[in-house]
Amino acid sequence: MKSSKWFKYMIIAAILSCLALFLFNIVIDPFGVFGDRFINFYAYDMNNNPRVAKIAYLDTHHEDYNSYVIGGSKSSSLSPALLNQYFEDASFYNMMMYGGDFYDYEKTIHYLVEHYEVKNIILHMSMQEIDHYNQSPRNINTELSEKVLSGNKVKYYTKYLTLNLEHSFKKLEGLLQRTVNPMAYSTFVPELGVYNKSQRDQEDLGSLEDFLIKYPEFSEPLWPLYGTAIDDNVEAIKRIKTYLEEKGISFTFVAAPTYYKEMDRYATEDLQRLWRGIASVTDFWDFTGYNVLSYDARNFYDRMHYRNNLGELMIHKMFSNDEIEVDGFGYYTTAQNVEERLLQMLSNRVEETDTESVNVPIVMYHHILANDDDTQNITRDKFEEDLKAYQAEGFETIQYKDLINYVYDDVSLPEKPLIITFDDGYLSNYEIAYPLLEEYDMKAVISLIGWSVGKSYDAVKESDIIPHFDWNEAKEMSASGIIEFQSHSYDLHALQTDEQSRSGVLQLPGEDTIKYIEVFKNDHKRMLESMITNIEKRPTFFTYPYGYYNPFTEGLLKTLGYYGSVTVEEGLNSITRDPSSLFSLKRIDASKWLSSDDIINKIESYYK
Repeated sequence: MKSSKWFKYMIIAAILSCLALFLFNIVIDPFGVFGDRFINFYAYDMNNNPRVAKIAYLDTHHEDYNSYVIGGSKSSSLSPALLNQYFEDASFYNMMMYGGDFYDYEKTIHYLVEHYEVKNIILHMSMQEIDHYNQSPRNINTELSEKVLSGNKVKYYTKYLTLNLEHSFKKLEGLLQRTVNPMAYSTFVPELGVYNKSQRDQEDLGSLEDFLIKYPEFSEPLWPLYGTAIDDNVEAIKRIKTYLEEKGISFTFVAAPTYYKEMDRYATEDLQRLWRGIASVTDFWDFTGYNVLSYDARNFYDRMHYRNNLGELMIHKMFSNDEIEVDGFGYYTTAQNVEERLLQMLSNRVEETDTESVNVPIVMYHHILANDDDTQNITRDKFEEDLKAYQAEGFETIQYKDLINYVYDDVSLPEKPLIITFDDGYLSNYEIAYPLLEEYDMKAVISLIGWSVGKSYDAVKESDIIPHFDWNEAKEMSASGIIEFQSHSYDLHALQTDEQSRSGVLQLPGEDTIKYIEVFKNDHKRMLESMITNIEKRPTFFTYPYGYYNPFTEGLLKTLGYYGSVTVEEGLNSITRDPSSLFSLKRIDASKWLSSDDIINKIESYYK
């Protein structure tokens, strides 16, 4: 057969394959982009990406609705059925979206108003919006519908026509699971747009004490969020309100109920600036703050999401003619009373301006030798002498988690705290340091390099490296409580050797900032996944490779949810109730060249 015929057949086969792919993705429609006309598995679509799936659903069902709740995932607890009872001739739909911000809300509102009948909009603020606006990069589970963005429709539909088949196969798998378990993939109630919490709401919550034992995460602090997007948020609220008023559409703004642990994550000055900004734009209902309901974990599904019963109470409080009084819950805030509200809202919190401080020295180790050699590494005997010296001077070892509890939960620290740290994750930490720490009833922190766990050979550099302990050994140490594990980066532990290699986590000269942020975030993601998978712990502190850092890297760490960072700068740390005191922590190098007495003297010198 001539080559031209083979080529023709190949072209025809390729075209038929593409058409088959297009048809399969249209029929299965795992994101509901094409209206899910054949399977009608809308709950699955919305679970994948409610931003996209709900718009597709409403394009064919919008005549059933004329009012909308707009907000992040917390807003799911505002019941459309109950709202309909308070709004005349209203039929509400909840447009809740994962991790939404005010950019998403504004774009979505414009699309609804321009394409559907809209009488009422309730705009719901979850609080987490405080630190992001139009966040990027987006992925297929968090991006807005191209329809909402008024983007290129050809590009939009082509992306979903050519989806990896795994998305469609997973939807078919979900359908099969539903034949066995009707509750499978029933996260959403498509007709209302809300989470399906029917099973969770039937749970016997019991006493608060029993509940906290069953769900210990409610006792743990949340990482801090900073008000980097406050100005963008306030301007967006202003534009939304103006736009809706011009269209003659009713507008209600509400701030969500907030578990007290979440309230603790926001700085006082950020809350004050945000509240004053919102009050200058619109009157609003405020259900945040420290009150009898926010202190009771049973009112929340998790630390970030309030239960449906609170949502019902909010609606009654906002729209009922009956007086509904729950101490401190629900405050109608205006430009005239915002200062009074801030005093009330923040009256029970531990102020970050608290002048109390604790001096915390941190000593730094790396590899430990069984016997001395000509390297700078210390020996087993020297490390044991150091431990004895620390105890003789009355130091009590703690870990970074104790600093977090001190700052966020008012948990006291010992009179003379000391943190012993190891960088990199060498096998000698497991074989030598760990048994000695256990023998002397002391604790330490090891900051891991993710890629090198369990390795003794660097395949990239094609060279042997000092052996590192493996994940099983790490899990054993972590379970003992003697060792706490933190991040030393997954694969950013390197010294700059040329213009193409970075210094630790720093940005390369001329490197695109967006790409650099993506590199930083991807490295964090790999480290996070490795630690959670292997030792069921997430990193809360970041130890900078070679100590290289700057204000931008500090900001990135805060955005990623770290509670603190550690450098190699020498000195003593003064820890206050201010979360910022946990960043850029200094350390003292317990080097081979310093005797145990020298180390103690150096620590003591910083107290003076």
